[in-house]
Amino acid sequence: VVNQALLQFKLYGAALNEVQQQRYNQITQRLRDLADQYSKNLNNDINNWQYYIPLKDEKRLAGLPEYTKNNAAAKARAMYKNGWVLTIDNPCLTAIETYAIDRKLRADLYMAFVTEANNNTPIVAEILQLRGELAKILGYANYAEYATSDRQPPSALTALNFLQDLAEKIKPSATQQMAKLQESAKRDGIDTLKPWDIAYYAQAIKDNLY
Repeated sequence: VVNQALLQFKLYGAALNEVQQQRYNQITQRLRDLADQYSKNLNNDINNWQYYIPLKDEKRLAGLPEYTKNNAAAKARAMYKNGWVLTIDNPCLTAIETYAIDRKLRADLYMAFVTEANNNTPIVAEILQLRGELAKILGYANYAEYATSDRQPPSALTALNFLQDLAEKIKPSATQQMAKLQESAKRDGIDTLKPWDIAYYAQAIKDNLY
């Protein structure tokens, strides 16, 4: 308990000299500001992104649960539109990726989701740079060592080895599952699975089995 308490003091900069302490405070405040801006950018993109489907294209919604269609219709009415407005917030995106028969619709929403808030790129770069500087000020070789210093076991290498070992153990099963997904997709004429196909065909297999 005493060692853990002392470590926490160290991680909060108690052992730093005056100059280092000043820089430590600047870095931690800047990291908080960057995290806030990152979240704001992400939320703005999620809230502002919309995909409008007019009434004449209703067939593009084939396979979707009724609650998803009803929510999309309500969003459209709120915008004085006839049809459906899809978004990339989690409930809508998950339903589209899992149930939408229209492959292009799945692809469009997936690509919108993975490319949202691209103005966060410089923010991420600055966060990485500041984290590295923070770790070195506190006496660690890199941020990974700093972040795991109060974990059990306190080792970035141990965590990495665990993940690599886990990947090796699950790879055979994952390979078999991917083969089943590919087999299911080929029945629809899809030779190469894309990221926006995974959840859809996983659900299709579950429907066939159960």
